Amino acid sequence: MMQASEDEARLLFRAWRHLPYDAPDNFAILGSDSIMQLWHDLTGNLAFVAMALVSVFLVVANRDYEHHAGSVTERTREIGLRRSLGARKKHILLQFLTESAVLAATGGLIGILTAYSLVFLVKALFSFPMRLR
Repeated sequence: MMQASEDEARLLFRAWRHLPYDAPDNFAILGSDSIMQLWHDLTGNLAFVAMALVSVFLVVANRDYEHHAGSVTERTREIGLRRSLGARKKHILLQFLTESAVLAATGGLIGILTAYSLVFLVKALFSFPMRLR
């Protein structure tokens, strides 16, 4: 049905613009499929840019975290104190693993909440067809 509608619209536009039979169209008809393709291209490009930015932020944040407070070399006093109080190597490794897991989970939760908030904000302010998967 869409193709027949586009053909009829093309015929009416050509007649209204007095175009000869062999002349090319001097107008364009955009169907819903081309608009959806444009939307998918746009959101795909935005997703790529977002992933690139997040990758850069993760590298910078990880380097900054290790430089300021998180590196093992800067925490040797804490490790030495814990070892002198009887902590074993596996306990210290478990502490670092737990700290990194909590930081990753917290960052992921903040990211998810931010994404949901942005989607609801954009849906409220604009008429973009958005949904969360």
